[in-house]
Amino acid sequence: MILRILMGGFAGGIVMFAWLSIAQMSPVGDAGISKMPREILVTSTLDSGVGGTGGLYVFPASPEAGPDVPSGFMVYYPDNVFYGAMDARILWELAKDICQAMVLALLMALSGRHDFPFRIGFAAGVGLLAAITTHFSQAIWYSFPLSYALGQSAIVLTAYVLAGLVIGILMPRRLMPVTRYAQP
Repeated sequence: MILRILMGGFAGGIVMFAWLSIAQMSPVGDAGISKMPREILVTSTLDSGVGGTGGLYVFPASPEAGPDVPSGFMVYYPDNVFYGAMDARILWELAKDICQAMVLALLMALSGRHDFPFRIGFAAGVGLLAAITTHFSQAIWYSFPLSYALGQSAIVLTAYVLAGLVIGILMPRRLMPVTRYAQP
């Protein structure tokens, strides 16, 4: 039984990784993200503006800045992290997706329910919680575009449903029965 749960979690993680990879390369993965029209003008001043240090920045830095001051949220790296091999990032993403699916499989097993529709609904519920918690908080607190939050949430929800389908198929139909101890 434990082996089938682990197999389901592993296979679910592979499916989750495949879906997330495809979805992030699709137009839905870019929803709400715009290209900078005058990129050279902006990037040429960023290095001196942030002191050559990469990081996550919010501006204006002062909460006392008036309503007419531009504001934003920016991830900046002095070197192009998008250039070259992505081997390490792909492996980390795969490991993360397998871990997520393993946790999903464990939660499904702990639910004590073995019917397939419940498992799919359970996976969808967990996926919805993950999507809302992450992406809508970014829209609320950092003013990420709603189209970004909706697109990314749809991708995450779909990933959990697909992983749930695979886990639901591979997990045992009957989980170990709960044993009741005789009362003296």
